Amino acid sequence: MKHLVNTILPMKRMILVLMTITVFFGCADTIEFNAPALQANKNYQLWRAKYYGAEVLENGNLLITAGNNIEKMSLLLPALKEGTYQLTDHSISKIEFVTEDKTLFATYYPSETSALIDTGEVTITQIEDQMVSGTFRCIANTADGTDSVGFNQGIFYQIPVKQGDKSK
Repeated sequence: MKHLVNTILPMKRMILVLMTITVFFGCADTIEFNAPALQANKNYQLWRAKYYGAEVLENGNLLITAGNNIEKMSLLLPALKEGTYQLTDHSISKIEFVTEDKTLFATYYPSETSALIDTGEVTITQIEDQMVSGTFRCIANTADGTDSVGFNQGIFYQIPVKQGDKSK
């Protein structure tokens, strides 16, 4: 009987140690990496694209497109080059956003209450291995200026870039 107790007690300790290790390592935070990705806070709510892509157009402009099956966004920049691009009514750089009901919001439309000067910026922070990454923020208005949508803390990360057909 004493032999049986001496055998069971170490097994209980071993099981307790294994359970403790499982609890400590099983409670680790799961980190999810999204590469590529495009997301932003849209009117202070997370907006995340499910599809994205970028293309250098024939004229050298960079067009980044993204969407989530309901809404679509496009960012147009004058070049695939690291730097900050201001969004104004006179710049080549612009952001367009189309909602589920096909309402177009654009950074080149003025609001009803103020003149359009600076509506945001896009910064390309990295170009590597035919992928582009950066940040953006903007306020985009409807054509009549009566409605707007704001994006802040926007990021695009490792969006694949394809070169446009320059043979045309």
